[in-house]
Amino acid sequence: MTVATAAAVADLARRDPSLPALASLLDPTRLAEALGHPALVTRRRWKRGADVVVAFDAPDGPAWIAAYADPAKLEKTRERAARIGVVLREHPELGAVSGPVRADRELSPTLRRLARREPALLDGARVLRHNPHRRLVLADGSRVVKIVAPGAASRVADVARVQAALAARGVPVLVPTVIRAGASATEWWGDGDLGERPSESAAAAAGVALAGLHAVHGVPVPDGQDDETAVAVRALADLVPSLAARLERLAAALPVVGRRRCLVHGDFSADQVLVGDGVRLIDFDRVRIDEPERDLGGLLAAEPRGSALGPALLDAYRRAGGAIDLEALRRRTASSLLLRAVEPFRTARPDWRESVEAAVARAEGVLAC
Repeated sequence: MTVATAAAVADLARRDPSLPALASLLDPTRLAEALGHPALVTRRRWKRGADVVVAFDAPDGPAWIAAYADPAKLEKTRERAARIGVVLREHPELGAVSGPVRADRELSPTLRRLARREPALLDGARVLRHNPHRRLVLADGSRVVKIVAPGAASRVADVARVQAALAARGVPVLVPTVIRAGASATEWWGDGDLGERPSESAAAAAGVALAGLHAVHGVPVPDGQDDETAVAVRALADLVPSLAARLERLAAALPVVGRRRCLVHGDFSADQVLVGDGVRLIDFDRVRIDEPERDLGGLLAAEPRGSALGPALLDAYRRAGGAIDLEALRRRTASSLLLRAVEPFRTARPDWRESVEAAVARAEGVLAC
C-alpha cells in the first residue's frame, strides 16, 4: 500500500473499534500473514460498525474471510456453512472466519437450492467474479451463471423479463434464463468486452445499440434507488473524512431528478458491452427509468481521460437518432464518477486513498465547482 493508503486504513480502524480485525483485513500483507498463504484480494466490503468481508484468490481456489461486530452474525455464518457441509476456518486472533465461495453467508441459501437442481455446478464451474454477500458469477461451459442473495432474487426474474422484451424489440442484448430463484444463466457470447478489446468501431456499434435501447417504450422496469448519489457520498466521506466538505458541495450541485426520462441500462460502461460478431449489451441489474445521459455519463466516467471510446460512442449515438443534453451529460458524468469512486477501495488498489480523491477532483472539474 502507498503511505497515504496505509494511513487511511489505520484511520478507518481507529474510527471503527467494533471491528478489531479491520486493519488486518484491509491490509493485503497482513491478511496473507493471517491466512498463512498468499491471497490476491479481488473484492471487499466494509460497513462501519457492522462487518468487513474480503474475497480473495488463494492457492486452493477462491475464498473469503469475514468479521462481524455482532457475534450472532458470526454464529449464523457458521450455521449456514454447516448446512452445506462446510466447517469454516476460525481466526480467533481476528474474531473472523473464512471459507470457500459456496459458504458465503448471504449466497449460500441460493447456492444450496441451486445444488439440488445442478449438483455438479460448483465443482465444474470457474469463478469469474465474487462480490461477497452480493453476487457470484460463474463460467460453466457455454454459459455464464449469475447467483445473488435471496433478497435480490425477485429482481433477477424482473431483469430477465426486461431483457427478453428488449431483444424482441431488436435491441442487441443477451436474454438470461432463470434457472432457480436468485440464479440465471446466459449464453457465453463474443470475444470479450469493450474494455478488454477496445475499438472505435465497436464503441460506435455500442452507441447505436444504446440509442435503440433509449428509444424503447412500454417495457415495465423495476424501480431504481433514488438516493444512490447521497449514499455514495456518505460512503466516500466515511472512507476519507477529509473529503466530506467537497463531497457535500458536489452532491448539492447534482439534482435528483432529470428533465428527460427513458429506459436506461443504469450501470453502463465499456465492460457491459460484449464484442464479437457485432455487440451485445449485458448486465441489466440496474435497469430503470432515468435520463438517457445516465448511461452516456457512466461510460465517460468509467473511461480514462483521453480514451477514444467515449467520443466514438457519442458520435454514433447521435447519428442513430439519440439526442444528448450536454448539461445533463455533464451532471451525469460527475454523478457517475462519485458512484464509481469507491471501486478502488473495494478492489483493494494499493493507492485507493489517492484514487478516491482523484475521482472527487475529476467530478469537481466536470462540474467546475
